[in-house]
Amino acid sequence: MNSDSVEFEPTYSHPGNPEDFVEGVMKENMCFLDTSYFIAGNVHKNVNLWEQIISDKQSGALDWIRNKVDINRFMTHFKGEFNGVHYDHSYPPPRVFRNSPSCKDFVDFINSELTERLRSGTISYVGKVGEVEPPRVVSGIVIEPSKPRLCINLMYVNLFMKETPFTLDSLTDVPRMVNRGDFLTKLDDYKGYNNVLMSEGSRSLLGFQWAGYYFVCNTLPFGWRNSAFVYHTLNLHAMSYLRKHSVTSLLYNDDRMTANYGGKAPEH
Repeated sequence: MNSDSVEFEPTYSHPGNPEDFVEGVMKENMCFLDTSYFIAGNVHKNVNLWEQIISDKQSGALDWIRNKVDINRFMTHFKGEFNGVHYDHSYPPPRVFRNSPSCKDFVDFINSELTERLRSGTISYVGKVGEVEPPRVVSGIVIEPSKPRLCINLMYVNLFMKETPFTLDSLTDVPRMVNRGDFLTKLDDYKGYNNVLMSEGSRSLLGFQWAGYYFVCNTLPFGWRNSAFVYHTLNLHAMSYLRKHSVTSLLYNDDRMTANYGGKAPEH
């Protein structure tokens, strides 16, 4: 099936088999965004829509949409030891940490990943080591090898962050949310965290170094203690809006599932 022939028309009845169903609904042209043109911070481009979705105009989530996420709002005093150094501070003192030794096995991947993040605006180039002032905190790069995934080790910064617990939907919620015959749709946000920008004043705490150059994170970094809370909270407002309009939906951070009635189409 080529892109010129793909069509879509919703249906609310069950066909005899899945192949007939797929063939039956593909009757109108469908368009998909090209992920190679992804640009960071998309969530901030539709402030007016978020103002309609989020009913509480004083909501912290609405402030994130309007003004980006301020890491200082999550700051707390830390007293204790980390890597053999004692701290009794309300704000992280300047520190520079080394990259993980495992990075040497992923040099090509890291180069490619950082190039793409620079293109999309997910990170910013600060300057050459020794020629510019480093970010206040330069954390080490660490590679999660199974995907692989490039992460910034923010253990030090996280010591100064408040706990922000939240609850996720789970598979145990599915039986009470859906009915026999419902059509289920599963969605996964593309580069979810990279859609949410950190404020300019936050980025000096989110620095890292590679190949003799400094960079800072512009978006929610994977590894920051509060990233999941921020992203889940934003998504939860969107899900709540759908539920108010009788769209069954479940949320697990950047993954969601919706259920559409599989019998007769509801009348509105």
